[in-house]
Amino acid sequence: MRQSALCDQNARMLKDRESHGSRSFFTEIISSISDLKFAKDGRHILSRDYMNLKLWDMHMDGAPVATFKLHEFLLPKVFFMCKTKHLAK
Repeated sequence: MRQSALCDQNARMLKDRESHGSRSFFTEIISSISDLKFAKDGRHILSRDYMNLKLWDMHMDGAPVATFKLHEFLLPKVFFMCKTKHLAK
């Protein structure tokens, strides 16, 4: 019999050590996970945010196994658009 119908506690939390530091509304948006896929082996997860793909090993939750930069060339332009409120229109 189950103890509770609520899912309000984490079973596992994956944190990227590189992403610590000062956080703003902008950094929260671009670092938010937009997609996630589980490998068939059940051990690996591939997560996607706006700037990176990150490969996680479920046995090593301290940092991703690999990070692949996707749109590094867009970062200065996105900062400019956010500062000048072009993204809010």
